[in-house]
Amino acid sequence: MVEIREARYADIDTIITLWHELMDDQRAKIQQHQHEHRFDFEEKTQSERMFRRFIKQLLRTDQGAVFLAEDKKQPVGYLQIHISKNIPLFQLEKLGELNDIYVRAPWRGQGISSQLKDEAVRWCKKHNIKKVMLKVLPSNPHARQAYEAWGFSAFILEMRMNL
Repeated sequence: MVEIREARYADIDTIITLWHELMDDQRAKIQQHQHEHRFDFEEKTQSERMFRRFIKQLLRTDQGAVFLAEDKKQPVGYLQIHISKNIPLFQLEKLGELNDIYVRAPWRGQGISSQLKDEAVRWCKKHNIKKVMLKVLPSNPHARQAYEAWGFSAFILEMRMNL
């Protein structure tokens, strides 16, 4: 039975490990399906330190949260969400921004990402957030289908060109 819980400071190294796995997965998808954008996803040498600082900030404020999925106390996935400010011209001032959703391969297809999303939605409602956004690689149709099944729909398509 997989349990979902809000992460604590003691979980930071676990979150970093899962984040590295997520980044490896994403790089592989980009390398295989969007080769022309492979350099857009290269990390800075200090990226782990920067991510660690970001996660610590989320854990000590009410501006975001990290949720861990555990199977018999073994970490199998995580989700990271934070409050993002919208462009000041629009009435919608803030929204939840789902940055990371990751489940380790052996546990995929069991509804764990949906459980993580449900916790993020509860967190957003508690913080009076009315809209949640996320970004997904076009080369990840499985994730796109899941997000659409959750109720997400395309809003803006970002396009890039190498110069």
